[in-house]
Amino acid sequence: MQGDLLDRLRGATPDHGGLVYVLHDRICEIPPTVRGFWRRVMADPARPVAAMAIVTGSWAVEVEAQSLAVTSRMSGAELQVASFTDERDGIDWIGRVVACRASRPEPA
Repeated sequence: MQGDLLDRLRGATPDHGGLVYVLHDRICEIPPTVRGFWRRVMADPARPVAAMAIVTGSWAVEVEAQSLAVTSRMSGAELQVASFTDERDGIDWIGRVVACRASRPEPA
């Protein structure tokens, strides 16, 4: 399902966009395939996503999101990840990240 979403984004957005995932508070385990999928996405130079906001009250999801954010920073990927408990906060953050990225000059 995540791969289908990224394929659709790749064809629909002229530049990198953002995703807001709203996940249930009762999620208590993240399958290892999720981490592997997003690591492959981070390594893809054609990645259509600049930022992901994960909205949840689940401790397991929040820890996984923090792990992904650290992995992204440490690997030099430009995918920004943050977790929120309020959907509006996540949407606002995505807007700021995408706007900031759009205003950066392209490297020569």
